[in-house]
Amino acid sequence: MARPGAYPITTPRTVLDVLSFAGGITNVADRNILIQRHGSKDEAVSYFVSNDPKQAVATQIMVNPGDSVIVPKAGIVYILGDVNRPGGFAMSNNQDHMTLLQALSLAGGLQHSARQGHARLIRQTEGTAHEEQLNLGEIQKGKLPNPTLYPGDILYVPFSWAKNLITTGAPGMASSAASAAIYAAP
Repeated sequence: MARPGAYPITTPRTVLDVLSFAGGITNVADRNILIQRHGSKDEAVSYFVSNDPKQAVATQIMVNPGDSVIVPKAGIVYILGDVNRPGGFAMSNNQDHMTLLQALSLAGGLQHSARQGHARLIRQTEGTAHEEQLNLGEIQKGKLPNPTLYPGDILYVPFSWAKNLITTGAPGMASSAASAAIYAAP
């Protein structure tokens, strides 16, 4: 929530009203929220805040005075390596997953020097890390399926020294070496 805290209400209000008191949900908030009923440790009601406003209004529930509205953080996937904007990206869509291409888009796409055929997807399953090699070029072309990423997944895109040398470095390195040779000659 934008401004988490205690907001007193004296009469039952809709969940969207209560969320708006706190400034609404942020882009890193999970859309599955929980309403803990006052005076009952066992009674909790789940509510899904849809991105579709008609659905959000049609399915909303009431929050009673003394209830607690719990808004957890959304799941995060990590895109690291040779991409334009590496980092963690919140799954702020209507699901608790996103596709690899959606995540790459959030990371600004691949750098020209990325080793597309050697990307690795790292996923924790029952406390054990599993690694899978992916060919991003083939996935982008639609020749391989676009895998689903889940919270905590890490996509690592390695850097290619050869691609970097071919596309940016060879002519520049040759001219630098030639000019250095001129200064070194007696």
